[in-house]
Amino acid sequence: NNNNNGAGRKGGAAEDALAALEPDERRALEDAVSSSGSVERIMYTPVDEDWFEQEMAVLDSLQTRDEEIRANGLEEEPAGIDQLLVNDEFEPQDDPAAHELGQQLQVTTSTQVRRGMDLVRVGNLASEGDLAIAFFYERAKMPPPLSLMARVKDEIAPALVEVAQVFSYEARFVTLFYQPNAVSRFVRQKILMNVWPIIQHAQEKQLVDVRTDEFIYCYFYGLFIHKLGHFHDILHGTRHDYYMNELRIEFLDAWVELLLKRGFDPARVSMQYERQLFGRQD
Repeated sequence: NNNNNGAGRKGGAAEDALAALEPDERRALEDAVSSSGSVERIMYTPVDEDWFEQEMAVLDSLQTRDEEIRANGLEEEPAGIDQLLVNDEFEPQDDPAAHELGQQLQVTTSTQVRRGMDLVRVGNLASEGDLAIAFFYERAKMPPPLSLMARVKDEIAPALVEVAQVFSYEARFVTLFYQPNAVSRFVRQKILMNVWPIIQHAQEKQLVDVRTDEFIYCYFYGLFIHKLGHFHDILHGTRHDYYMNELRIEFLDAWVELLLKRGFDPARVSMQYERQLFGRQD
């Protein structure tokens, strides 16, 4: 009975819609329907009948490989690195590994280096849980201030993890770096995100914790949209713009849930951070 009533209700709604049309509009609609003829539908038959099993086998192999990568963790730092970075200065200590590492260092002068490229890995910063994210700093100004390291570890890295989860993307595959006025990078299928804009925003607004403000989430969100779009098309253009829009649509619900979870108003955030959310964040 319920199904019959539903079908009758749908039919009644269609009749009501037709009745609301002007006579000329109704005649035009009836003429279009009568002249369109029937549509011939052909059922698609895949060439390979085992395509589904093959796809599942590929997914299983990818999952197995990802689990192996996850188990291995990030690349280990060179032996002796902790002895080289002592008291915020490069001071080789009486340690065989540190001495050997120091002998491997090379210095080149009179070389033009693109901004955002001449970086040195400071270490793998462990955020909440056991997840560690690689952090780089500009070579010319090494070492980084301890206050910056603490903020990246305790505030910025955890926020990155939250936004990465929106896209079901592993935050451990992202590299953070600090360099003023440098754009974030997509190099050799790797995502490098500059935290300098976050630090600048925090200083301007005198934030005790950057996670109390919407900017860091919108900044990382915009970077993920931009950089993940490059996995589909490396060049900027209409194809890249198309894939960025597809990413926005696919992960919209998860993004709104994150904003609500953090106590932010999605409507206000969309208006305030239009460039980060709907433009191309660099």
